[in-house]
Amino acid sequence: TLARKELLDALRNHWLQGYALLLGLLGWLLAAAASSSSAGLGLQTFGRTTASLTNLSLMLAPLVALILGALAIAGERDRGTLERLLAQPLERGELLAGKGLGLLASLTLATLVGYLPAMLVLVRAGAGSLAVFVLLAAIVILVVAALLAVGLAVSVTSASGGQAQARALFLWFAFVLLWALLLMGTVSTVSLRPAALALLLGTDLQFLGPAGAWLTDTLGPASAGVALGAVILLWGAGALWFALARFRAALRYRSAPPPALIPRLTAYFLPRRA
Repeated sequence: TLARKELLDALRNHWLQGYALLLGLLGWLLAAAASSSSAGLGLQTFGRTTASLTNLSLMLAPLVALILGALAIAGERDRGTLERLLAQPLERGELLAGKGLGLLASLTLATLVGYLPAMLVLVRAGAGSLAVFVLLAAIVILVVAALLAVGLAVSVTSASGGQAQARALFLWFAFVLLWALLLMGTVSTVSLRPAALALLLGTDLQFLGPAGAWLTDTLGPASAGVALGAVILLWGAGALWFALARFRAALRYRSAPPPALIPRLTAYFLPRRA
């Protein structure tokens, strides 16, 4: 019930609507431009469009996932509805899971809608494969799920929605741009093993370079994809575990005062014996 409510609320969110609209419009323009400039070259048209669409998705999708995840709990706190939700007969883990599942469903739907115009243009021109589009969408959704978990971790540790959004924007900048730049600077001065580089960069094969080639040659294309997907799942699982631990810890701290305060309160309110 909570996941369904969160899904319906998220579909009315301007961030999600803008993401689906921008992804669909830019994807359609990329597909149309590639089709017109590469007439008769179906594979080249398909490769250009899917590469551009994937890079575009990996820029936009993390931003929207982080923002929506960061507002999941902090937004309820700002609206004064968090206490009402916590008063319902459900655990904090169920509350966090319901919100996360609803947001993930809405982001999945928005991603598929955003991919639809480009898919229709390429398939109609005979230059596309539906299976490849489904695979690309699945990769983006996997990244979205991991960063949504990071956004939930931001949400439960933020005092307000404004603070949560600011942290989410900083993390988006750090994950999408700053992390890769810093790591590439480190690689130029410190020797890292290919396996360590693959673990740190996840599925960003643009920066993996020779490490990506090593991983593909060692494991094979399919196994390399599975391994990189597992790295993203590991990041998401760690963030989700942290969010759940902090959310439950807040309940323990609120339900009883710290032990050190009890003697002080007793000494203050009870008169001393003569």
